[in-house]
Amino acid sequence: DVSDASVSVFNLLDIFSPSRGDYLNTFIVCYAQNQGEYILGQNGALGNHGHLPTAVYYQANNFGASDLRSTAFLQTIPNNKDIVVYSRIAHSSAFITAYLRLLGYKAKSLLFGMRWRVEFNLTEVQNYPYVSGP
Repeated sequence: DVSDASVSVFNLLDIFSPSRGDYLNTFIVCYAQNQGEYILGQNGALGNHGHLPTAVYYQANNFGASDLRSTAFLQTIPNNKDIVVYSRIAHSSAFITAYLRLLGYKAKSLLFGMRWRVEFNLTEVQNYPYVSGP
């Protein structure tokens, strides 16, 4: 179902449990070219981490050298949880989400990628179509 292929950061905030420090039944994947995209926060400030709480970094490179090509790394992704994948601007997370869904994972792509961490207005999308989560 295409409508179930993406999720917004607001949906994630709704299921975040501050007392447990995690997302309810959800595993977060940061699929990035380098760890700088995972570690650095807004404007590169080290004190303001760029990743979502509990996110696990998987190196993107090109798909042939990706961490997710290895069965060892694929086995670190739980198959009994919802998977949310985000990348820099959501291009990579969209195809990784499709890849994971083909492998049987219940995966979704985070809308607009890492843009969630900076002020982002939906008017910037202009009239381009996009798929939103439930």
